[in-house]
Amino acid sequence: DLNYGAVQRISSKFRIDFVSTNIDIIRAGAFLDLPKVNVISFMSNELSWISENAFQDLPSLNLLYLNYNKIADVSPRAFNNLPNLQTVTFIGNNLENFDQSWFYKTPRLLSLRLEQNRLRNIPRSAFINLPSIGYLWINTNEIEFVDKEAFKGLRNLQLLDLSENKLRRFNFNFYTPSKLMDLSINNNNITYISNEMLDIIRTKLLVLEVTDNPLQCACLDKIIQWSDAFNISVPQRK
Repeated sequence: DLNYGAVQRISSKFRIDFVSTNIDIIRAGAFLDLPKVNVISFMSNELSWISENAFQDLPSLNLLYLNYNKIADVSPRAFNNLPNLQTVTFIGNNLENFDQSWFYKTPRLLSLRLEQNRLRNIPRSAFINLPSIGYLWINTNEIEFVDKEAFKGLRNLQLLDLSENKLRRFNFNFYTPSKLMDLSINNNNITYISNEMLDIIRTKLLVLEVTDNPLQCACLDKIIQWSDAFNISVPQRK
């Protein structure tokens, strides 16, 4: 375990790297009085649980990497009072749920990576307390259901990757006017996209990835015509 005060009282600017250790739990207050630590990385460890206040009161922390562990449980307020935190990555873990209560007082969180986990659904208003998110990766999970209001409150969302899941429909209420520039829904089970959805997402969209879905021919033709009309890239399988 990484216990209370495991890393403490370093006043200079630095980063922390834990790579291929046997650490399985990060406990409350593991990082104390570290005013200038800006990057913390736990890559390829045995992490399974992050407790409340595990990352707390770190005023300069900007990047937090938690990739390729075994994280299945994150307590509420695990990430607490991190005023400059911009990027958190959970790539390649065992998360079955995402809960925005993990984050408290993280007003600048911009980029959240949740790909390669075991997420099954994204509930209503899943990110409403994290309005600064601009880049969201939830691809390569087992997601079958995303609530129509799942992305409510994400006024600054520019990139959304939902590829390689089990989605059957694409029908969400994005904030309007949408700021989405890059949207990936390839490798799902989507058969149809409505004219209304195309109209909602097109405002600033540059790229729409829809390959490897069982789209009806008429729907695919419609998307291609739409993309030509509004100069939006829709890559096709080669």
